Amino acid sequence: MGSRPAATANVLLANQDYHLGGYWDTTLSACRNLNLHSYRRLQVRDLWNSRYVDPDVGGIDHPSLGRRYAIQYEYRF
Repeated sequence: MGSRPAATANVLLANQDYHLGGYWDTTLSACRNLNLHSYRRLQVRDLWNSRYVDPDVGGIDHPSLGRRYAIQYEYRF
C-alpha cells in the first residue's frame, strides 16, 4: 500500500494535508480438507507484526492490531 491523502471524514486531521507511509499487508492462510464434510484453517494476520496505520471504510484511520492468529474448524452436514 502507498501513501494517500486523509479523507475529510477523519475527524482528527480533517482538511489537513497528510499522507500515510507505505506498508505491506501480510496475511497468511492455510486450509486443509479433512474429509468430504470438514476442513480446518489456520490464519496469521500481520505476519511481520508491523504497526502500520490501516485506512478503514469512511476514511477513519486505525492503527494495526498487530499479529493475530485464528484457527477454524468447520463441519458441513
